[in-house]
Amino acid sequence: MAKEEVRARQDVVGTTVGLITFLVGVCLLAFVFMLAMRLFNDTGILTAMAATPPGADAAKEGPGLAGTFAALGVKVVSLFVMVLAGSLFSSKGIHLYLASR
Repeated sequence: MAKEEVRARQDVVGTTVGLITFLVGVCLLAFVFMLAMRLFNDTGILTAMAATPPGADAAKEGPGLAGTFAALGVKVVSLFVMVLAGSLFSSKGIHLYLASR
């Protein structure tokens, strides 16, 4: 009997799309980490907390402590969603790359 050679055919287009998708996901993650670094290096939140005394009128002196924490919470949740999307995008790129090999 003749030996049959099993050759794995590599799909060039699938490999390229998988690598590009993975790299775009990594760039999204890097962008989100830069945004997070800028958010946590911003001293505006700490200044707002220190400048607003407890029980101050929000119309005269700003959003107050609860408003500041709410704004911070919205930013943190949006960063979490962006990190989740970037990691899923990168994961899909890896799966596309491996499926094309």
